[in-house]
Amino acid sequence: MIDKRDPGSTQGRWDQAKDLIDFFYHHPKAWLILDQSLKVLGANPAAERLLGVKAGTFAGRSFKEFFEGPQRAAFSQDLLELHGDSTDRNALTLMMADRGSLQVDIKGYRLTSGHLALSLLEREDGSKSRDFLHDRFDALQRLVKGSSLQEVLNGLVLDVESSNPAMICSILLMDPEGEHLLMGAAPSLPDFYNQAVHGIAIGEGQGSCGTAAARGERVIVENIQEHPYWRSYRDLAAKAGLAACWSEPIVSSKGAILGTFAIYHRTPTPPFREDLKAIKACAGIAAIAIEKNQALESLERSEERYALAMEALSCGIRDWDLITQRVQWNAAFYALFGYAKGDFKEAAWSFTRAVHPEEVEALEGSLKAAIEGQDLEWQYTYRFLRQSGDWAVVHEKALIRRDDKGRALRLIGVLEDVTEEHQLKKTLQLSQFAMKTVRDAIYWVRKDGRFVYVNDAAVRAVGYPRDELLTMSLSMIDPSITPEIWENLWVTLKKRGSIALESYTQMKDGGCFPVEVVANFMIFEDEEFAVGVVRDISDRRKIETEMKGYRQKLEKMIRLDPLTGIANRRALEERLEDEWRRALREDNSLSLLMIDIDRFKDFNDQFGHLEGDTMLLKLGQALKAGLGRAGDFVARYGGEEFVVLLPKTQGDQAMLVAESLRSKVEALLEPMTVSIGVSSTLTGSEALQPEGFTMARVKSEVRELIACADDALYKAKANGRNCIMMGERVDHSCAHQDPSPPKASAG
Repeated sequence: MIDKRDPGSTQGRWDQAKDLIDFFYHHPKAWLILDQSLKVLGANPAAERLLGVKAGTFAGRSFKEFFEGPQRAAFSQDLLELHGDSTDRNALTLMMADRGSLQVDIKGYRLTSGHLALSLLEREDGSKSRDFLHDRFDALQRLVKGSSLQEVLNGLVLDVESSNPAMICSILLMDPEGEHLLMGAAPSLPDFYNQAVHGIAIGEGQGSCGTAAARGERVIVENIQEHPYWRSYRDLAAKAGLAACWSEPIVSSKGAILGTFAIYHRTPTPPFREDLKAIKACAGIAAIAIEKNQALESLERSEERYALAMEALSCGIRDWDLITQRVQWNAAFYALFGYAKGDFKEAAWSFTRAVHPEEVEALEGSLKAAIEGQDLEWQYTYRFLRQSGDWAVVHEKALIRRDDKGRALRLIGVLEDVTEEHQLKKTLQLSQFAMKTVRDAIYWVRKDGRFVYVNDAAVRAVGYPRDELLTMSLSMIDPSITPEIWENLWVTLKKRGSIALESYTQMKDGGCFPVEVVANFMIFEDEEFAVGVVRDISDRRKIETEMKGYRQKLEKMIRLDPLTGIANRRALEERLEDEWRRALREDNSLSLLMIDIDRFKDFNDQFGHLEGDTMLLKLGQALKAGLGRAGDFVARYGGEEFVVLLPKTQGDQAMLVAESLRSKVEALLEPMTVSIGVSSTLTGSEALQPEGFTMARVKSEVRELIACADDALYKAKANGRNCIMMGERVDHSCAHQDPSPPKASAG
């Protein structure tokens, strides 16, 4: 530092040049002032830092002590002989007691006072760049220790400012939309300035930082008041006392702009080589901190979404922490296989108790091999015991998360019940195998839709010679791709990078077949292409149709009684609820007949169960044939009981139908007879509106209707069998009951 103690000395006269002192003190380049004996009169902070001298202790020391041997004598002579001209000496080695050697370039000037002014610049291949990064160790340490982003950025800014008091630094961050810069850290700038630049637009001419973010490159403004980029912000900068601004974009590891790192000066100032190295290094450290913070925030959001999604998913999920060996199952897993939550322990292999014994060893071996190897995915199909006691066929597909060393950390498996589809699995596998063994057609297409390359499989698929096919466009083999559609597809493909769709390929002979297309956007030798892999999916479409028919057939079969071929109890309950609601809406009556074979046990004991089954089959067919309307419905209710549902039928009409069926059964199945209980309901004006009934209320009313008929059947049995009885219905809000139903005579 300059000695200001003697105002009458040459040092004192030097101190009187306020403007020159300010320039000297704040200059980012290292400067020394030497007397004629090469003793130090003054040194700015940059020189003290470069030479490792404690602040304020440089004055009076001989500059020659930093040189050794021949260099000391040679350079001392050069300086002593220097008059008005300058002298340049490159690659000089300075010796420092605590830091070893330092290579510098030195330029000297003889001042009018006779003193010497020296500028020192560390060489590119010296150690200063490493020292600078070492000086930023505190910022990196904060990052590693998990300090907040604000703490890391503020610390980085203050570190830089402490290394050079002439610098004032700020960090601006890119907003999520990528359109504005937001305040990140600027502890030494005035609050009014920080508030004004918060939200500054990104664009050309938007100050140094807005322009640097828009360009993605460093922007140097040596004089704010004279530079066009600052036209809209000159008054703001002047109010804050800022005269120069150098801005470096903060760029992520993937090339995205994260923000800017700026260095301000209070006097118009150009950057030196050390400054450029400093601003670049600081921007790099800021990028690391910002990216880490973004990654942590993204991870936290992902974990929250994952926890919610795991419970919301309809498929079973197994989340296995391979470090703690703790396993979690979501609610859908328990519901899928009928277990209560908590039936499976959190121990890693406890689930294998429900795996088929023949498959446990193979399953465990496959899973352990995937975990202990380097696989990132694992899948397996095995049999899994439902709580009901039957076996489900389960397909589990899992992702394995690993650390940088390949150690497995976590396994997340998705379990699907594929029992119904298992019978078709071989067919599907054969189809997939056939498609994989046949080479797919590959097309390279230009932006105008014309082919530039086709492989042999494509030539075979469409039947055109290669030369002819290369003169054609995509729309000629797929007429659905019009020029307008292709233009939209191209825009989407270029934006997303890849697309998948299903279409048709038309052959030369006029035939066509369905295809699955996966297209990728590629740039080859500066030209843009769409590269499509086209696969014939005719077999897959056929299988999908067969599966649809199979499911429809199964849906129909589960509603039929296997013995009699008529509707079963499940179908009856669904139909009865529908008819009850329809009767309520349309203000119509609904009747139900409960039919039971008389003395059926005695028949079975006398003739055997095979004859009994034959009798049930005949009765079911007889009842079905005896109904005269398309809307009437007959079902086997259970054992030897049958139910006939009569929509739009009042009680007296239902009694007539019951008598007709009784007499026909008596004639057809002699010596067997049936007893019949009848219940009926008629909606009235006092009934509730249809929307006033919940599903539970509907089921309750239907059960009451059945119970009424069942009670009447019991009375018919007690009345001597082979007769019909009308149930004594209970008055309720949805049915008007006839207090004196007609009596039916015994058959």
